[in-house]
Amino acid sequence: DAVLVFHQRDAHEAFAAAEQKSPGNPFLLYMIGWSGADAYAAGAELDKPEEAADLLESAQRAAERLVAIEDRDESARVLRIMVGETYAQHLANVGRFDEAIAEQQRIVAAKIADMDETSSGADAGWGELMLGSIAKKAGQRDLVCSAFKASEAHFANAERLNRLVEFHKTFLPNLRTNLTKCTQGRPLSEFLPLR
Repeated sequence: DAVLVFHQRDAHEAFAAAEQKSPGNPFLLYMIGWSGADAYAAGAELDKPEEAADLLESAQRAAERLVAIEDRDESARVLRIMVGETYAQHLANVGRFDEAIAEQQRIVAAKIADMDETSSGADAGWGELMLGSIAKKAGQRDLVCSAFKASEAHFANAERLNRLVEFHKTFLPNLRTNLTKCTQGRPLSEFLPLR
């Protein structure tokens, strides 16, 4: 509820104040990133994401600084991707489509770069699905279709490996229907919601 967002703001501001006294402290940057993204998510749950948008922007800056300092730290990388995807969605929601697409493309590129022979591809598939969603809001049909095609290929690979989680499976029917609409040349207005 609103009280939760208030407490998360207090925590975020306390971590930010501590980091000003200890600039570049990796633990504090991590906590700034995590608390800011968490507060934004709580605000979004209340349909008031704008009340915590400043915290998400602070989280984004902190996560970028953290990765620059701790470039080999897995938790820093995961935080950067998590905050970045949330930030990209936020940018799209407020109509800053070019920035949103660029941010989500960076996230997708990072996910693909992290893949190895043991990867199912589901994580990259999710990033591509989100890129397609943002492109749909921006009215960029070609990008929607290319992102959805890449997403479906990664999800299909994870499905073959029996490593596609139920949450991701719920997106497959509409994703595949939309891909058919892509090949048929149908307009974006006819595309189904992601689920």
